[in-house]
Amino acid sequence: MCFVNVKKSFRCFVSLQIITMMIFIVLLKKENKMANKDIAALGEALSRLGIKYRVLPCKSGEFYFCTAPEKKLTFDIQYEENGLLRLWRFIGAAPVSKAGKRWEYRAVKYPSAVVGMKVTDEGDVSFYAEQKVDITDPQSAARIDGMISGYMDLSADPSLALAL
Repeated sequence: MCFVNVKKSFRCFVSLQIITMMIFIVLLKKENKMANKDIAALGEALSRLGIKYRVLPCKSGEFYFCTAPEKKLTFDIQYEENGLLRLWRFIGAAPVSKAGKRWEYRAVKYPSAVVGMKVTDEGDVSFYAEQKVDITDPQSAARIDGMISGYMDLSADPSLALAL
């Protein structure tokens, strides 16, 4: 009698685990569809601007290797699931003694947007721009285009390297 109850409870346990796994798979598929929409939205913005890119899916978003052939410019974009859109490129080198130094500008009107330069631990100088963006919102397409094109114009300016 006791053996039969153990068998029934084991079947219930297995059934619950199977149901849990099925729910997890359904949620994972929905999450992947959302990530594909994000990739498509940012990819459309890059295509509109004539930028060639490759996408590398990451744990918390996507990473884009970008080339703007018209301006002979390469840069990277990272889009995180929390909505943070970060653009950067290396523009020069600085003494390693300056590692960790950072210069940033934030406009009072747009506190979630930042433009700056920082020196990495290896002495490379990175020029970056970042802001929170709802990439799936159709109205943010113009903001994303403006951010990317403005970033390209600034980072292509030869006087930027002189700021070092």
